[in-house]
Amino acid sequence: MAVQDIEAIGRAFGIPGTLEHAEAFGNGHIHDTFRAEYRDGNQGRVYLHQRLNESVFPDLETLMDNLRRVTEHLAHARQHSPSSSDHRRTLQVVVAPTGQPLVRDAQGRGWRTYPFVTNSASEDRPRDAAQARDAARVCGEFFCAMQRLPAPPLRPTIEGFHDTEKRLRSLHESLTEDPHQRASAAQPEIEFVSRVQSLAAEFQAMVQAGGVPVRLTHNDTKFNNVLFDATTREALCLVDLDTVMAGHVTYDVGELVRTTVSLATEDDRDEAKNRIREDILDAVLDGYLAAAGPELTPEERATFGLAGPLMALENGVRFLTDFLQGDVYFKVRDERHNLRRARAQFQLYQGLVEQRPRLERRLREARTSR
Repeated sequence: MAVQDIEAIGRAFGIPGTLEHAEAFGNGHIHDTFRAEYRDGNQGRVYLHQRLNESVFPDLETLMDNLRRVTEHLAHARQHSPSSSDHRRTLQVVVAPTGQPLVRDAQGRGWRTYPFVTNSASEDRPRDAAQARDAARVCGEFFCAMQRLPAPPLRPTIEGFHDTEKRLRSLHESLTEDPHQRASAAQPEIEFVSRVQSLAAEFQAMVQAGGVPVRLTHNDTKFNNVLFDATTREALCLVDLDTVMAGHVTYDVGELVRTTVSLATEDDRDEAKNRIREDILDAVLDGYLAAAGPELTPEERATFGLAGPLMALENGVRFLTDFLQGDVYFKVRDERHNLRRARAQFQLYQGLVEQRPRLERRLREARTSR
């Protein structure tokens, strides 16, 4: 990305001062993010400019309208909290002089801008159980705050985002078409999905039985979507709010579980790292329930044992589908990248399924001891 292009984005958002430095930032799968340093007299300011992926989010106006409503609601809710003076605990969206949080460049591509959250950091995996519990607390607090978002409802930004059965249908369609002749390289993964896909139907049966209501959820509560204070390591806030929309709390718990409980990252080549850390798993559930427990129905709690396996299955299916379709959704480094990601998720699924009886027993005991 040329510096002059970033300068143009800064001007479009009315950023005061002169651009001193800009560089690519982060490792997100979807959008392209740039960290930009500006100098206005004696004052330095840092912003994140994000070029939005319109293939993934075709309605950027809806995306940004949702985002502005969510961030404004969170900022208002925090005014009455003990940490109200710490603005890092809520993302802020820069509004351009046009009054809109979205601008388009000379090529028509959509951009948004955030003030950089000072002295903050994200991590791919928790350092210990205490940090995992704190991240889960932030996720639980976010869930509770979203249940109080004033009407009207947020509009969906990706239809069927966590519809695991729909994801499975897409996989089967990709297998039938096999447009890039890749199915032969993924036979073990394809057979694995065939053996375990009934979990998606099991969850849907729990929803249809009642007591697992549709909620306003984050839907992408990966551990690296939690910002921490770079000095104290305290969890500050959730970022990546693009998929905040109607869903089930099971999705948020499951995403947090699947991205915290293993030493391996989503595309780690070392399969030996992909082991479940029980202390982290327990800390995630404890932290989430401590923050959101009073908001939850007994039926919602009952889904937490399958939440991690469900999200590991769904994400593995998404990676495998993208591999078969020619890597059109997730950014990849090579043509086997998505296949490695799928394999890691399916290995994680197996470990989490083994933990499910213990977790469900633990959840029942916690419920009866209250």
